[in-house]
Amino acid sequence: MRPHPNPAHLVDRRLWTYLFQHFTHLTTLTLRIHGNPAWPGCTLIESTLITLRLALERAQVRTLRSLTLSPLHITGILHFRWSPFGAFVEPPSSATSARLWQSLTSLTLHLRNPTHTGALSFAQAIMSTKILQDYLRSFSPTLRHFQFIWLDAEGPSPLLLDDEAGMETQRILSWPVLEEFRFGNITAPYRTLLQLRSLAPRVKVVKALRSTHRNDVVMEAPLTEDAWIDVDVAEVWKRRGGADTRASSIYSREGGCGSSSGSSGVSRIEPLFFSRVGKVLRAR
Repeated sequence: MRPHPNPAHLVDRRLWTYLFQHFTHLTTLTLRIHGNPAWPGCTLIESTLITLRLALERAQVRTLRSLTLSPLHITGILHFRWSPFGAFVEPPSSATSARLWQSLTSLTLHLRNPTHTGALSFAQAIMSTKILQDYLRSFSPTLRHFQFIWLDAEGPSPLLLDDEAGMETQRILSWPVLEEFRFGNITAPYRTLLQLRSLAPRVKVVKALRSTHRNDVVMEAPLTEDAWIDVDVAEVWKRRGGADTRASSIYSREGGCGSSSGSSGVSRIEPLFFSRVGKVLRAR
């Protein structure tokens, strides 16, 4: 299933490839994609994501370590993914593609909840979960820092997607080298924290998004440390089975900003930002 070749897209791809080849110290890439959160198909926005992905792979950007997708929609993931599940348009080589994306150590994903619109069928909802899990699986062996927030409405934990309806045959995601996990707007925070030791045994830093910084606020500006509260996973384990295991009890202890020690300090030499709104693509 591939989009029809478009001469304009081929020209764009060459231009973006040329651009990325000249960012020799690019370590951090941020994409802000304001697409349809439901199931719009392959529009100009999705075609642009394919173009950018292929340009990055052809340019062989060896220094890229941090990727931020905020916001992004589920068909954005569908068209931006590179993994064997079925990338749109083949990469220049599977080895080149894997070398680029598995060199990433930090992923920030603020995803618009596709079921929030009520426009998806049950089959599309299951497919959305499978697409998300497949995308995360392509990074999970190498990521050290992972931040995930659902936008528009709460959604399932990115670490427990195999528990969702229609996912019974899917393999559990494991995060062998993950050191920092930040989350927001997930429906099963305590179950996620209780399973964190087995899923990501090396995690040292866990932070939850403050209730005052949820949903659309995240789309407008980058999050500062004040937006997060520290989560003591050991304390959660002590309280397991107790009465206070609601999601709201995490936010009931928001009195302080919490310590920022242990937070990742990703290098930001030559950060590159793209924003896709309507038909305008701009670098800033």
